Amino acid sequence: MKLLRDTKLDNGMHLAFYDDSKQVAGDRWLVVLKLVLTMPLEEDMLREFGTTEEGAYLLDKFEGKLSSEIERKKHFVDQNDVVEALDELMTQAESNMIDYLERRDYVLGLFSKKLQQYRELYAQEMHFQQIERGLSTEVNEPDDFSGCFK
Repeated sequence: MKLLRDTKLDNGMHLAFYDDSKQVAGDRWLVVLKLVLTMPLEEDMLREFGTTEEGAYLLDKFEGKLSSEIERKKHFVDQNDVVEALDELMTQAESNMIDYLERRDYVLGLFSKKLQQYRELYAQEMHFQQIERGLSTEVNEPDDFSGCFK
């Protein structure tokens, strides 16, 4: 992945544009523009975690930052047109997405979405740990199938 450009948005997020294009067949390319958004977690975001075990898990998952990736692609581009296609994707991203990505409610929405995903993941992991603990403490007895034979 090659860094094309990076910039800081008005809402404090850092935006980096990467070229992740690759040759797919003969003289044809998959042109991929990857936008990577990162931002350190703010104090009010950190307060959402609390001091519980779940809070420590969430802080670990966020790794101290809020991040997101967006990809834009063009398929089967002639190798002579790769640079032009990449420039077109960058121009479209800048004209159509930057205004939205700079909004404060984008940051808050992204944080809420990630927080919900990580909380669900935490709940699943806790559930599986309870199942594992439950299975390991049970006495191995054969199941009772006597009700099937009445």
